[in-house]
Amino acid sequence: MGFESANPYHVEKKSLQEQNKSSRPSQEKEVSMDRRGFLKLGLGALAAFALAKELKIAEKLSDVLEKENGGATADKTERIIETESLEENPRKKEIKEVRMEINGEVASVREILSYSTPGKFEFTQETHEKIKNYWKDQYNKDAGLRKRIGGALERMDPWEEELKKIFREKGLPEKFAYLAIPESFFDPDAVSEANAVGPYQFTGGTALLYKLKMDGKTDERKDPIKSGRAAAECLRDNYNRCRDFRISLSGYNGKYAWDYLKNAYANGNDIAFKYLLKHQANSANFLREKAKNICKIHKVKKGDGLLKIARDYNLPIKELCAFNGITEKSVIRKGQKIKIPIPEKLKKEKYEDDIISLRESLEYPAKCEAFFEIIEKIKSA
Repeated sequence: MGFESANPYHVEKKSLQEQNKSSRPSQEKEVSMDRRGFLKLGLGALAAFALAKELKIAEKLSDVLEKENGGATADKTERIIETESLEENPRKKEIKEVRMEINGEVASVREILSYSTPGKFEFTQETHEKIKNYWKDQYNKDAGLRKRIGGALERMDPWEEELKKIFREKGLPEKFAYLAIPESFFDPDAVSEANAVGPYQFTGGTALLYKLKMDGKTDERKDPIKSGRAAAECLRDNYNRCRDFRISLSGYNGKYAWDYLKNAYANGNDIAFKYLLKHQANSANFLREKAKNICKIHKVKKGDGLLKIARDYNLPIKELCAFNGITEKSVIRKGQKIKIPIPEKLKKEKYEDDIISLRESLEYPAKCEAFFEIIEKIKSA
């Protein structure tokens, strides 16, 4: 078993002793990383809805600050309420909009995983870059996305430095603290379809593993610092298993990274992001082929013939025979099973349903990296 060097984030490596102090060894627990629940981007939301949403989030974070500071929240509250004008609050940091440079091709993950893509799927580093470019391009084009990222940075501001310190102490790139922005736009009340909650989007099971308290009165998944610390521990555990930050990110949001690692360990294969991409391509090919081959089974009854069956299902008899590998003159018997092809539209729908988890797994590291680059440019503007 070998690990290929994969450290695009240039994190200074710590000694084993330091790592043991700053991170929880993965052997202590088997962490279920299948977390598909992060918020879908509501691009192009109506301005009135967005305004109400931002006010609600700011109100919630203001309550958290009040608890943390014994009521001394005036300055911080002003900084996180996005709807205040800069003229009304001169102390509020201005979040500038920037323009991202796009180098190379642009493609959404939906385009890349299209059912109609000719030939077999092959995913490489170039695929990863296309998806990353897509999100940077979306930032350039979509005013709603720019507003949401800007609002998230304002809400995160009171905790930003402490969160970055937590991630650094875990031996992670400090930019990983911004994971809460692609996850939830730093919304403490965010709830995904998988019931993941809070800025860093923890499901109940994973929250318990990382000792986040959840009861009738308290849900620490909504606490920026406590959930941030749990996210850092989770990502560090992920990294300890694979020594690759991109695989670690992918594992934060889906099962495909862990399926890949399980197979790699079992077969003594090297661990590298490029092999995860290959595993995802193999999965996409399998799921598409499976969808293409689905059919209805007709059990031959007394009086059935090929022509009658074809008419019953509104099919040309030649298509029916070709699909079953028989001829129009073939004799069929009672009880025999005849495969009935289904429309391509239904096959495509089946494929789209089957690849939801795969699509998120393939997109997630590229999307996060795009957000990190956008935020870095905003900060330096």
